[in-house]
Amino acid sequence: MSNITISNGIINHPRVTRQAASTGINMRVERNLTANDRIVTHHTVSGNMPTIENINNWWRPRGWNRAGYHFIIRNDGSIWQLVPIHAPAWGAGAQANPRSIHIALAGNFTANNLPSAAARTSFGWLVNQLLNSSALPNLRQDSHVTRHSDWMATACSGFTTAQFRQWIANARQTTTNPPKNNGDTFVVTRATGGFSTAGDAANNRNQRTTVQPGTYHVFNRSQGMINVTRTRGVPGSWINPVGQGANNNIRVGSRVRVNSNARTWATGQNIPAWAIGQTYTVQQLRSNNNELLLSGVLSWIRRSDVTLI
Repeated sequence: MSNITISNGIINHPRVTRQAASTGINMRVERNLTANDRIVTHHTVSGNMPTIENINNWWRPRGWNRAGYHFIIRNDGSIWQLVPIHAPAWGAGAQANPRSIHIALAGNFTANNLPSAAARTSFGWLVNQLLNSSALPNLRQDSHVTRHSDWMATACSGFTTAQFRQWIANARQTTTNPPKNNGDTFVVTRATGGFSTAGDAANNRNQRTTVQPGTYHVFNRSQGMINVTRTRGVPGSWINPVGQGANNNIRVGSRVRVNSNARTWATGQNIPAWAIGQTYTVQQLRSNNNELLLSGVLSWIRRSDVTLI
């Protein structure tokens, strides 16, 4: 399910910022949204976030009247829209541009030098929103997401197809709806940033604390964010629930992945490096379902150290 709305080619959501400078953001309608059946991934090569002047200086000498990307994602995870999606961007040639939405991650990447975790999370979120938007009925499958190099002779986007598809899958697997009512319990499955306002949480800015894994109460909800608190009825910290609630659904037979930051089994022994990032089936549950026995390795692990697939 998509949480975005698209109006005049612009995504309306707190996580997406409309770039007001002259990148082509005010382009008139040049195609129906139904013409979009591909997403093309890029990296900008230079900079965490190229200045708008840098972007304009890149496309203007080429005779373009707009930027080459519809969206740029910064290393901090912020998403910037440069061109409305009812107009082509000029990022990947005549075959791709009329049918594609272009997304660039800011920086110079390779298969071994990847975007930040925040940028990868935002990329996965944005792609899933586009793939599930009712306004884009011909953009539905992960196979519709391509690299710049699939259309032209270039090393762009740097990272591989397998890598960005994993980011898409991670966002899909860990995006859940939190409890609907104030006072409901909510399980934080991994340490996450705590913010003073829902807007700060939505835009990943002004982090004031870290909310540690545990069971919390929902105090309030706004902009897709939730305010969680240990003490019912008392305000707590605003968090982004993406990636937090899915583990509540782990059962015997579920497939889970060992988190990259997991260090020890529930029994205290160190988790071997070869098990980190691997996927296993849950064979048993114990300790109020907070510890899972993984088939294959036959080891107990804490619920907070895995992610439901």
